[in-house]
Amino acid sequence: MNRNNSSKWSITMVAAAVAGLCGIYPAAGAIDTFTNTNSNWDTATNWSLGAVPTATDTAEVGFISGSASTATIKSGDNLAAGSVVLGDGNNSDRGQIFFDGGTLTVGGGTGSITTGSGTADGWIIFQNDYNNTPSGYAATTINATTVNVDSVFIGQGTGGGEYIIPVGQSWSGGGSLVLGNANGNLNPGLGILTINGSASFPTVDVAVGAVNYTSDLTMSDVGILSAKTLTYGSLSSTSLAVSGFSTGQYSQIGGITGGTATFAGTLNLNLAGVTGPGSAQVFNFSNYSGTFGTVNVAGLASGLTASFDAANGTVTVSSVPEPAAMGLMAAAGVGLLLVGRKRKQA
Repeated sequence: MNRNNSSKWSITMVAAAVAGLCGIYPAAGAIDTFTNTNSNWDTATNWSLGAVPTATDTAEVGFISGSASTATIKSGDNLAAGSVVLGDGNNSDRGQIFFDGGTLTVGGGTGSITTGSGTADGWIIFQNDYNNTPSGYAATTINATTVNVDSVFIGQGTGGGEYIIPVGQSWSGGGSLVLGNANGNLNPGLGILTINGSASFPTVDVAVGAVNYTSDLTMSDVGILSAKTLTYGSLSSTSLAVSGFSTGQYSQIGGITGGTATFAGTLNLNLAGVTGPGSAQVFNFSNYSGTFGTVNVAGLASGLTASFDAANGTVTVSSVPEPAAMGLMAAAGVGLLLVGRKRKQA
């Protein structure tokens, strides 16, 4: 080998070594599999390609036979992947993303987080526990068009957790959506979910068993949450928006035939934008039980009054009779009373 070829070979080897140390691998769009059962997403050695996934790579979590694998995204992390797959379809090979704040952008914001064909092999957990207080956590951001996983837990531990589903994002899953409670934990912390896009889960539990912290479900007037079973705990707080009575002007929860809603806690109704009488079925279930302990109404224009019927999940806005009309009604009532007396005297 001549000196020039030897120099070229040395340069190539050094470049390859540097690339490996820097987490640079040659094939864009590669499949990068998480190889650790429980560690941080942003650690290069935890991935099969020796580097953290890039914006064009498929990131696989939960492909370790017979083991649950959890990749943690921490507060301050700003990470990306082309697509994310949790679990390989075998229920025992569960893939989990544990969010402690941070940002994950999938497919430049238009990608998907999906799970395998198993019934419980893909979980997402939102938990911000580094300060152990509701004020100590930062909200998580996921930039993706579709999220379809088996179970979502928000506020699993004492520190709380928060997630916002933005307009245009659709979140669905075959398992459960749980706010403020995980596996019967009696001190689950604060779970906050804000839905401005849409979400669909067969089972939704809000602050079931919560002791110390209220869990919050907040929806804009374009927010949609599909659920067959909806259960509120006594400490839950739900905020729904109604700006009108046509589809797309009010929050909607339910809509699955045979569904059941169990009410408790507090319902906050934001009726800003409503200009006249009408009704909106904000909870659309086949069966209802319980009632909200408190119903708060805000934003309603003068001359209108609102009520919520727990028997059918409907918000009704009515006009308040004007004083003159009330006076006429009172006078008419007196007139009828006098006529009745005269008839009796006759």
